[in-house]
Amino acid sequence: SAQLKDYNTYLKLVLKSQQQMRNTLAKLIKDKSKATKAKPTSKAVADLVADAKLPANNNNAGILIDASKVKIKQYASSYKAIRTTTYKGKKVKPPLQNYSIVKTFGTYLDPIYKIKIHNDSVTFRSKKPNAIVKNVMAGKIIFAKDVSLLGKTIIIKHRGNLHTIYSKLSRIAPNITKGKYIQSYTPIGRIDRELQFEVTKNDKPINPLSLLNT
Repeated sequence: SAQLKDYNTYLKLVLKSQQQMRNTLAKLIKDKSKATKAKPTSKAVADLVADAKLPANNNNAGILIDASKVKIKQYASSYKAIRTTTYKGKKVKPPLQNYSIVKTFGTYLDPIYKIKIHNDSVTFRSKKPNAIVKNVMAGKIIFAKDVSLLGKTIIIKHRGNLHTIYSKLSRIAPNITKGKYIQSYTPIGRIDRELQFEVTKNDKPINPLSLLNT
């Protein structure tokens, strides 16, 4: 049915956007370990968009994907074995003020396909438009650009091989550039409505809420 095809489009976008972020972060860490300049991932993003038959602006209205070609279970199978880790450091302030949490970290059961999918991030919804986003810890900006499947995205590296990731930004602040060190709670951008916030340690996802005084 048309509804199932639309759902396939949505689910495949979710899976691919999460995998794109994992690939982007893994590449940045790998390039850093080799003491080489991290290369843009625009080709990888373009390949994913082409494979998913989704436009770069994420406007998938009216686009239908044949359920027999999506292979959702194949895409989701790797999510069942995602290795996570824990955070035991000092609690910090959230990246937003006046928000609600609309999607949490962890494994959930897809209601249609009955498969387990791991969500690496937390999604915050601001209670006011054009809200300011702040970084939660001092660190070095290692990525700050527009990614087709994730929107404008910033990745900051912190002590202890900890990374915080801020996606779906509507704007990146002009002073936020790759290679710059910033203090805690520096304004880094704005969102129209929602912020996708992710945290990793040693390339493994952490429940972002474990860092925050919420």
